[in-house]
Amino acid sequence: MFKTMKSQLCLLAVLLVAVSIVTYINWKIEHDRNKIVMTNLSEALEEENIDIDLGNYEESDDKVNIYLFRGDGCSHCEDFLTFLGENATKTLGQYYNLVSFEVWRHPGNKKLKDKVINYLDEEDKGVPYIIIGEWTLMGYHPTLTGAIEEAIMTEYNKPKDERIDIFDELNIEY
Repeated sequence: MFKTMKSQLCLLAVLLVAVSIVTYINWKIEHDRNKIVMTNLSEALEEENIDIDLGNYEESDDKVNIYLFRGDGCSHCEDFLTFLGENATKTLGQYYNLVSFEVWRHPGNKKLKDKVINYLDEEDKGVPYIIIGEWTLMGYHPTLTGAIEEAIMTEYNKPKDERIDIFDELNIEY
């Protein structure tokens, strides 16, 4: 009888460990699904295999944040990243930081994009989704570079306490 009880206790212990492992795995999957994954300009260029030397480009709190929701392998997203990368070492690069969120592989980033779009009362038309101050753009084409440069400079030339940052308005930390 003692041997049977010992066997049953061992079996119960094994079952408890198995249930604990399955519970943890399910929690981890759900946690990762909601996780926000942010990259800066150099990391985003690297993820998209865009080889641009950023030279002495540095992120700074004094610069305007450009928020980019993008898809891995999206050609328009890659074109926009190339534009930013090429301008990072030129005059324009001293005015902006890039805060990038890949939405196709990271469901938490997609939820974040949906939250921003809903707050701004816009319609989701895909990626890239670009936010500079109060200026937004869904899509990218090289003919828009003048408008993008103007949006960066307009926001940068405002006194810092008057700049619009959607993530501050929504209390989003990344």
